[in-house]
Amino acid sequence: MTKHEFDIEKPKNLQEEWPGQYEVFSWLEYVVNIPYPIFIITTYKANRKANANLWSWGFFAGEENGFYSLIALTDTTHTYENIKRTKEWCINIPSLDFKEECFKTIEHNQVDDDEIAQAGFTQESSVCVH
Repeated sequence: MTKHEFDIEKPKNLQEEWPGQYEVFSWLEYVVNIPYPIFIITTYKANRKANANLWSWGFFAGEENGFYSLIALTDTTHTYENIKRTKEWCINIPSLDFKEECFKTIEHNQVDDDEIAQAGFTQESSVCVH
């Protein structure tokens, strides 16, 4: 086994894409990553409008007695606040057929937006609730 070490300082050529990016996320998360499936975490905002958070930092495991997820959700998101407030959320794993709709959830994320409807999705009840 070979040990690889690298300088922990951020490379100078790695620039933020938006102000404060490397304050919210470590720059390492953009250069060292494991591929994860893209999924949408849905919650309800305080005004009962739908919140849809396109996410990929997490993993899923399960068997016949249960299905589990571990999600690295930052505490600066609306989704995090909604989950803290209601203790409710739903994990949605869309197929590639819904790629455009998934990315529209990023565009429509204001307090009064119904992020599911405005992305082109149809809201329906959960299949399984644990």
